[in-house]
Amino acid sequence: MPEDASMVVTLPMNWAARLRGAAESGMGFSMVSVVLHDGRRFERVPYMAGLLDLAGLSGFWKPPFEASDISNIVVTHDRSGPPRLV
Repeated sequence: MPEDASMVVTLPMNWAARLRGAAESGMGFSMVSVVLHDGRRFERVPYMAGLLDLAGLSGFWKPPFEASDISNIVVTHDRSGPPRLV
């Protein structure tokens, strides 16, 4: 479990099952981009065991979306910095 549980989004089973076989970016985690239905995209988001860890996302004190807002998740392996909204 990530250190800052207040910035974690728990994914429903359909997303977790889709990402289960994804290549790892590091030991036990994958780096992903999360695309929302409203067009916003969050890059460099760590994914592990059904959780998206948004700790370090500048300007937010709680996750700026819910799992139901997600339209796509793409494994990118981009570890160049903390999560960010682009």
